[in-house]
Amino acid sequence: MNEDTNLQEHKGNGVLPCVSECYLLVKWIQGQPVIDGAKYADTKEEIMKYYDSLPKLPKSLVEYTICRIYNVR
Repeated sequence: MNEDTNLQEHKGNGVLPCVSECYLLVKWIQGQPVIDGAKYADTKEEIMKYYDSLPKLPKSLVEYTICRIYNVR
C-alpha cells in the first residue's frame, strides 16, 4: 500500500496514517492528572497487563487513562 492510498483510507476520520504507536497510562488522583511517572508501553497488551496489576482503589480517589500515541511522518 502506498502513502497516497493510506492517506485516502484515513481521510475524513481525523486519524493520520501512523508509522508506529505506543501507549501511555496516566494516573489521576482526585481529579488531577499525575504526568510525572506515567507508564509508557510499546504495545496495548503490555500496558493492559500493567494496568491489571495495579491495586484496585476507589474511583473517587484514583482513576487511570490509557492514551494511544501515534508517531507520524
